[in-house]
Amino acid sequence: MAIPHTFNRFQLPFLPRALLIAAFLATAAGCRQSAERLEPEALLEQARDEMLVFNFDNAKRLLNHNQNYFPKDHSDYPEFLYLQALANWHVVPPVPQDVVRAGILFEQLIREFPDHPLIPSALLLKGRLHDIRNFAGDEPDYEKARAAYQALLNRFPDHDLAGDALVRLAMTHVKQVDRPEEIQKGIDMVATWLDENPDSRHTSLLALFLGTMNDQFIGDRALGLRYYKQAYEIGFVNPGRAGVNTWRLVELAIEAGMEAAGHEVPAAGRPEWDLTRVEDEHLHIAIEAAQTIIRDFPRSGRGYEAVLLLRDIQTARPDLDFDIPTLQLFDLSLGEDNV
Repeated sequence: MAIPHTFNRFQLPFLPRALLIAAFLATAAGCRQSAERLEPEALLEQARDEMLVFNFDNAKRLLNHNQNYFPKDHSDYPEFLYLQALANWHVVPPVPQDVVRAGILFEQLIREFPDHPLIPSALLLKGRLHDIRNFAGDEPDYEKARAAYQALLNRFPDHDLAGDALVRLAMTHVKQVDRPEEIQKGIDMVATWLDENPDSRHTSLLALFLGTMNDQFIGDRALGLRYYKQAYEIGFVNPGRAGVNTWRLVELAIEAGMEAAGHEVPAAGRPEWDLTRVEDEHLHIAIEAAQTIIRDFPRSGRGYEAVLLLRDIQTARPDLDFDIPTLQLFDLSLGEDNV
């Protein structure tokens, strides 16, 4: 009777020895490559490439390994710090010490290169790092977050990111949902800034923020309508949500119009709207905004609903003269762009 062959626990019978050696050599070569010292330009290019495809772990290893080799007086050293901070922060799953390192790197960049073009973004990201939970057990530090956002507003009030900084600064108060006074403080902060800077490039973004806050958190439909209408007239900053935001303007106009006429707003919304009980001024706002949805945002998911609403208004208020645009979901023309 043949005795079955038994393997020693240190043997690996599943791969030929030559294949094992090849695998080891390939792994060793990969380790040497990842530990290689790269020239600054090549290093940054490779790190950018890794981060563009969300390989933050590879970018982190690459940048952390080269942190002692990258020349401190190199013109791209600020970008090196910026990318290193981003890579350490965005590794999944997040590692507490990496998150701490990211914060230190942002602070170093801001402190040592105060006038570099990346500083506004670094301030915004530093604030963001402190006002979210990055890992289990991590608690937001709203004071540090506010300091970073406020620094961006103070030093770069006309920068494209200033509006985002103001909204995020206000949200550090609004997120404290168990404290109504904090919510109001955040809203008042943005309203005051907007009143003092009526021609700001951030007006649409901030007006939409105030419209949403007064509508959803405070329950003040009239004030919510005022700010939604302001953002609508300027143009919503996010084209992808412009149709949805315009539809909320329609709803607010009708609901606020009911309240202005002394009527209660039905809890069920549109199915129970009595369109004969809406102030004319508010009804005209709703009509114009619904027409805009049909013409400009037919595929927003609200196009057909806007058509139905305008038909209902015509039925309820035959004295009003307005057109219902044709809902065209697809361009079926044979123009040059569609050949």
